[in-house]
Amino acid sequence: EWEPDEREWVEKYGYGIFVWPGSEETVEEGEEFTDPNQAYIDSLSESEQQAYFEVLSGPSPTEEQMNDPEFDWNSMDMGCQGKASEEIFDSNALDELYEQYEPLMEKMNGLYEEVESLDSVVELDAKWSTCMEDAGFPGFEVQTDAQESFSNIQSELYENASGEEPDWENATEEEINAYYESTDPANSQEWKDAAADEITTALADLDCREETDYSNAKLTAQFELEEQFIEDNEAELEAFRAAAEQVM
Repeated sequence: EWEPDEREWVEKYGYGIFVWPGSEETVEEGEEFTDPNQAYIDSLSESEQQAYFEVLSGPSPTEEQMNDPEFDWNSMDMGCQGKASEEIFDSNALDELYEQYEPLMEKMNGLYEEVESLDSVVELDAKWSTCMEDAGFPGFEVQTDAQESFSNIQSELYENASGEEPDWENATEEEINAYYESTDPANSQEWKDAAADEITTALADLDCREETDYSNAKLTAQFELEEQFIEDNEAELEAFRAAAEQVM
């Protein structure tokens, strides 16, 4: 469960970026997923298997398509799975719905940006920031900065992960696994250090949120803004809901 406001959870996972519920668990033998069609697939020749997967998921994109940054992937034939998905979840109808109500969607998105600029929220973030600085964690202007800083660190570790690639045509399974193991930043000391720093920072963040009653105060400001938004846009919201019920 995701419980970032519970101290016991934060002591173990911080923000849940470098370590998260389930990240340290391993799949026990016998629990691995088995395709119910695997026996049938194994009975096919190589060419028959290729035909099977092409009908199931559609043909693979050509090299030219993969290298074309403007290629429309939605135009690809997604095979039987794509047709079944389209019957259950009509993405085209959803796209049309959101396009029709794009101005409303933009106003809704803007509403939550407006929350951050409310005087009461700006003042709240300033109190939280001062609390964090007093606790030995300066440099965070708003509450979301703390968590975002660790997301940025993780992104950098992934971007800088590198290793000598094996000879893919002749490499053994062990060599391939060893390559992926060596290039996984989660195995590095930098990852472990960042995970420890994350927990320390998240605990200070939790203390400061509790000291400033951060969550309740911000939700109060948000709810007031939402109530006014509903009052000002009630007719359009009702029309959107009615249209959405026809699609979803």
